[in-house]
Amino acid sequence: MDTVEELKKHVEVLEKFLKEEKAWRNKMNKVLSWEKERNKVECDALRQLLTNKMTMVENLTGSLELIQNELLALQSSHGQLKEKYGEA
Repeated sequence: MDTVEELKKHVEVLEKFLKEEKAWRNKMNKVLSWEKERNKVECDALRQLLTNKMTMVENLTGSLELIQNELLALQSSHGQLKEKYGEA
């Protein structure tokens, strides 16, 4: 059986291990917290980029509709001119 001194040494080794383990867990928790914050920032940036792209698509869609309306008006005018003056 171990002597009291040997048991004290085992306890010291275990206490040192537990202290190192606790320090490591604290460090890992900080890293996880940083990662979580970084992911949140990246997610916010991607969300803003997506919003900007959606706005751009909406603007382009509106512009396309205006161009289509102008084209229809030109085609109508062209048809009316053809009727009035015939083929050129």
